[in-house]
Amino acid sequence: MSLDEVIGIVAEFVRQNYQDFPEELRVTMRSGKQIRLPIPVVLQSPPVKVAPAASEEPEAPEEEWIPFQPSPFQRGILKALEGKAYRTDALGAVVGDRGRLFKKHGLRELVDRGLVCHSTYHGYYRPDSPPAGIEIV
Repeated sequence: MSLDEVIGIVAEFVRQNYQDFPEELRVTMRSGKQIRLPIPVVLQSPPVKVAPAASEEPEAPEEEWIPFQPSPFQRGILKALEGKAYRTDALGAVVGDRGRLFKKHGLRELVDRGLVCHSTYHGYYRPDSPPAGIEIV
């Protein structure tokens, strides 16, 4: 199980049982050292149709909200775009790996979910935190 999966499980538990969302997870090591792990905001994805099992008769498809947990690389992209806009090369330099921008768990998934927008003139930016000079219509 990855660290992102563990953090997602803890965040979901807190959300369901305390109707709140944790900002960080504190871990105490056997040596007594404590570390703090920030918990990213769990974003909601669009409804996804759930397919019936092969042995069941097809029923009316139900829509279910599946939480979207950005990958560490995607969190880096979102953080880099807070209040800023970057064209592809500049964004790649800021996040440290231009080649991963358009691969799985990269920029395309964020654009498809509406978390990042693209302007031909300005480049990529976050619609919830646009830089000065970009007017959202």
